[in-house]
Amino acid sequence: MLTVDAGTGSVTFSGAVGGSTKLTSLTVDGGQIDVSTVGTTGAIDIEGTDIDLNGATYQSDDGNITFTGPVDLHANVTVDSDQNNDATDGNITFSSTVNGGQTLTADAGTGSVTFSGAVGGTAALTGFSVDGNAVSLKGVAVTGTGTISVTGSGGITLNGTYSSVNRSIDFNSAVTLAGAVTVNSGTGGGNIAFDAAVNGGQTLTVDAGTGSVTFSGAVGGTTA
Repeated sequence: MLTVDAGTGSVTFSGAVGGSTKLTSLTVDGGQIDVSTVGTTGAIDIEGTDIDLNGATYQSDDGNITFTGPVDLHANVTVDSDQNNDATDGNITFSSTVNGGQTLTADAGTGSVTFSGAVGGTAALTGFSVDGNAVSLKGVAVTGTGTISVTGSGGITLNGTYSSVNRSIDFNSAVTLAGAVTVNSGTGGGNIAFDAAVNGGQTLTVDAGTGSVTFSGAVGGTTA
């Protein structure tokens, strides 16, 4: 177990944490935080006024992974709370915004995934993929060659705008609208797919340009 508390000071990890032998847990609290690759068997808890993720992977065997504060991606990042693929999986939580021209992959297995702030709202991501049980997304913007792919076996909650630049946007599980939702895949042929039911007393706007739009389940069948 490693606990680092810098108050309002900065915390910098220039090398991998738990790269060869996993830590049991990692807790970091500070102002500016720069952290490279992390591997633990238990929880990863990072809190700061500005969090820079400079490594490729942030992985826990079974613990929760929590980022409290705005996150900037400086590499293609994978966050995995189900690294050992057993039946006990941690939750993944981003409490604030996530930005950076990189790809973000979040895999919680049977755990939940929650983004409380916009993803790519200031600096669009190049790709976004989420897999978990209950998945909640505030809004996602992707540019470049990337797609948006979201799977939530326990349901997906959407609130905001989900946009790509001529790339596919797929919601692979039942969707509930928690606010007005716009899904826009650009003008050049990105396809949009809802693979299960869509419900919620909100407005849904879908624009795929020259791409296809597919609803495989009822829309408003339970809650109009």
